[in-house]
Amino acid sequence: MVTSSHPCLLLSHDYTPLKILSIKQTFRLMFNEKVDIVLEYADKVVRTVDRAFKIPAVMRLLGKVSLRFQVKLSRRNIFIRDRYTCQYCGKAGTNANLTLDHCTPRSRGGRFSWDNLVTACIDCNSRKGNRTPAEAGMGLLRGMPKRMEVFEYLQNVVKFKYRIPEWSDFLKT
Repeated sequence: MVTSSHPCLLLSHDYTPLKILSIKQTFRLMFNEKVDIVLEYADKVVRTVDRAFKIPAVMRLLGKVSLRFQVKLSRRNIFIRDRYTCQYCGKAGTNANLTLDHCTPRSRGGRFSWDNLVTACIDCNSRKGNRTPAEAGMGLLRGMPKRMEVFEYLQNVVKFKYRIPEWSDFLKT
């Protein structure tokens, strides 16, 4: 049975990772002959009445693309960027025990943006309160936050969500 747990890594014509595709998106590109299949899952197939198709794990676009993919700003993506780790004390956590912290508090004009949000455990977020990290005497482990680029996002998503060994060669730095 095929589920959404069989995503496909889409590469540009020069093998730069671009995006993670669903099964539906994968087969649409395949049947429209827009991609080359680079690597297939060994034992995963989609069956029709008279055919069976191996599910691609990695595909490469045939033509050049000028699209600039940007990673959407969301709670989940901030956690992914910060590797599900409190940026003040270094304690690893989950969605349930981690929070988003505004480096410059919202009451002082801090925005909901990549460069103002970090992952914090509940204790550190409470300790920091309505102050900046400097005022609270709390340093950020990875320095000031920044926008996550697509390549970093794909590396972290594979590490924390998918864990697909077939992709590892394409996501090395």
